[in-house]
Amino acid sequence: MEGFTDARTSNSIHPGDPPPRPILRTDTEVPMGEPILETALEPTSAAQAKPADSPRCISGIDLLDFGAGGLIQNKVYLVKGAGGVGKTLFGLQFLTRGLDHQEPGMLITDQKPENVLAQARGIGFGIDEAVKRGQLAILNPSNRYFELVESPADVMAIIDELGDLIRKIGARRLVIDPVYTLINTSFSSHFATSITQSLVNALEDLPVTTVLIAEEDDPELNAITRQLEHNAFGVISLTHDVATGGRQMRASKLCYASNDDLVSHARYCSSARARRLSAAFRSRSAETTKCRRSRTSRPASSA
Repeated sequence: MEGFTDARTSNSIHPGDPPPRPILRTDTEVPMGEPILETALEPTSAAQAKPADSPRCISGIDLLDFGAGGLIQNKVYLVKGAGGVGKTLFGLQFLTRGLDHQEPGMLITDQKPENVLAQARGIGFGIDEAVKRGQLAILNPSNRYFELVESPADVMAIIDELGDLIRKIGARRLVIDPVYTLINTSFSSHFATSITQSLVNALEDLPVTTVLIAEEDDPELNAITRQLEHNAFGVISLTHDVATGGRQMRASKLCYASNDDLVSHARYCSSARARRLSAAFRSRSAETTKCRRSRTSRPASSA
């Protein structure tokens, strides 16, 4: 064997003797060969996969667009808060901005579609034409939905059907308001959290950026909300601001942002103002890119 030397040189070996034992000579260097390099493991989560370089989408929310550079596409985000803090408005703003950027969307809600359209018109979101053109789908699951969901496997099958519809209309954005529209909360807490995890896992495989809307003031739903917070790629909290009488928005979890605690007053705007903000956002992004290229192309000074 390489690196070992037989120290027995005598020829007097008898048939009954055991075979000679190799003895390591300590004065001989043992060849080590090339060093063994540890193979780097593939990233095990989205947060480890250099998400800063991933494609972004403009959400229509100033805090996220200007504070975090938008939302990373094809991830699941949770928007939570008590009643009346603007969670539904957040979802409508997100979908409307997508339509402005030629990104069809889908809304799954427990409200009647006509009520959703009336609310959108009341705040300046003109989505009626997008619905007529098939660029925005508003779905209201029937009461039989929960009869069909008896296990996590049922959730996967239903999301597969949802995926077919998403691909049919070319949707790029999805809002589920509230998320309990697809989670049966009448079963045990353990079953509900199991369904929740299966739902989020299935949604992550869809070619859409997903926003889930959840209530935060119902103790019976706390276990589901915690599970959503754990699995979501980002968490945005909406609360009442007692000092100003308005609403406060906090991005308490963004797996890709350098600042993981962004806070601002929640403001929602019409499509016209949103387009102006979008132009400013693109202008600032283009200026930043131009400066970076200028720095990289600048010739190095001679020593």
